[in-house]
Amino acid sequence: MFETKLLRQQLVFIRGERAMTDLLGSSDATEGSWPRSVRQLLGSRSLANRNGADHRARRWVAG
Repeated sequence: MFETKLLRQQLVFIRGERAMTDLLGSSDATEGSWPRSVRQLLGSRSLANRNGADHRARRWVAG
Protein backbone atom coordinates (compact mmCIF):
# COMPACT_ATOMS: atom_id res chain seq x y z
CA MET A 1 0.00 0.00 0.00
CA PHE A 2 1.23 3.49 -0.76
CA GLU A 3 -0.11 7.01 -0.97
CA THR A 4 0.67 9.70 -3.52
CA LYS A 5 -0.82 12.72 -5.26
CA LEU A 6 -1.69 12.99 -8.93
CA LEU A 7 -2.95 16.24 -10.41
CA ARG A 8 -3.47 17.60 -6.88
CA GLN A 9 -5.68 14.66 -5.91
CA GLN A 10 -4.66 12.33 -3.09
CA LEU A 11 -4.58 8.66 -4.13
CA VAL A 12 -4.02 5.43 -2.22
CA PHE A 13 -2.89 2.28 -4.01
CA ILE A 14 -3.33 -1.18 -2.57
CA ARG A 15 -2.43 -4.60 -3.89
CA GLY A 16 -3.30 -8.14 -2.94
CA GLU A 17 -6.40 -10.23 -2.48
CA ARG A 18 -6.61 -9.87 1.30
CA ALA A 19 -6.12 -6.09 1.19
CA MET A 20 -8.82 -5.73 -1.48
CA THR A 21 -11.21 -8.01 0.41
CA ASP A 22 -10.72 -6.02 3.63
CA LEU A 23 -11.15 -2.68 1.86
CA LEU A 24 -14.22 -3.62 -0.15
CA GLY A 25 -15.77 -5.40 2.82
CA SER A 26 -15.85 -2.13 4.75
CA SER A 27 -18.85 -0.29 3.32
CA ASP A 28 -17.89 3.10 4.70
CA ALA A 29 -14.22 2.99 3.65
CA THR A 30 -14.50 3.54 -0.09
CA GLU A 31 -15.98 6.09 -2.41
CA GLY A 32 -15.34 6.44 -6.10
CA SER A 33 -14.69 9.65 -7.93
CA TRP A 34 -14.36 10.36 -11.65
CA PRO A 35 -13.53 13.56 -13.54
CA ARG A 36 -16.61 15.38 -14.82
CA SER A 37 -15.82 14.41 -18.43
CA VAL A 38 -15.84 10.70 -17.55
CA ARG A 39 -19.07 11.01 -15.54
CA GLN A 40 -20.71 12.67 -18.55
CA LEU A 41 -19.41 9.97 -20.90
CA LEU A 42 -20.62 7.10 -18.67
CA GLY A 43 -23.97 8.74 -17.90
CA SER A 44 -25.76 9.46 -14.65
CA ARG A 45 -27.22 5.94 -14.41
CA SER A 46 -23.85 4.21 -14.68
CA LEU A 47 -22.80 2.00 -11.76
CA ALA A 48 -19.37 3.66 -11.92
CA ASN A 49 -21.01 7.00 -11.06
CA ARG A 50 -22.71 5.71 -7.92
CA ASN A 51 -21.39 5.47 -4.37
CA GLY A 52 -22.37 3.93 -1.08
CA ALA A 53 -25.73 2.22 -0.65
CA ASP A 54 -26.88 3.25 -4.12
CA HIS A 55 -23.84 1.50 -5.67
CA ARG A 56 -24.23 -1.63 -3.52
CA ALA A 57 -27.95 -1.88 -4.38
CA ARG A 58 -27.19 -1.95 -8.12
CA ARG A 59 -23.96 -3.97 -8.10
CA TRP A 60 -24.13 -7.55 -9.30
CA VAL A 61 -22.12 -9.89 -7.10
CA ALA A 62 -20.93 -13.20 -8.59
CA GLY A 63 -21.59 -16.11 -6.32
